[in-house]
Amino acid sequence: MKKFIAIPLFLLLAGCNDATSTESANTTSSTGTTKTLLVDSQLYDCVGVAPMKCMKVKELPSGEWSLFYQNIDGFEYKAGTEYTLKVNVTDIPNPPADASSVKYTLIEVVDKK
Repeated sequence: MKKFIAIPLFLLLAGCNDATSTESANTTSSTGTTKTLLVDSQLYDCVGVAPMKCMKVKELPSGEWSLFYQNIDGFEYKAGTEYTLKVNVTDIPNPPADASSVKYTLIEVVDKK
């Protein structure tokens, strides 16, 4: 009877070991991803921690605009200009409770109109 308990317990522990190694591999390879963002020409009222102005962005020309509550490091927005940006998106491990878990950094201003 003890042999039957030991086998399922071993399989359970083996499954946990695989999940742990996958998680650490994802953490060490967090160099970020590159995305293209289209930025609208005006700011919009939004509410984060407090009322503020947000950019509207989309990833595809045919996509829907969404409010963007964060800053993009290295990017200076000017009203009246539409931008196409290439940005690096990096996960932030253990962010504060009121902060984003993602950081955006400007790589290049591809186009502005």
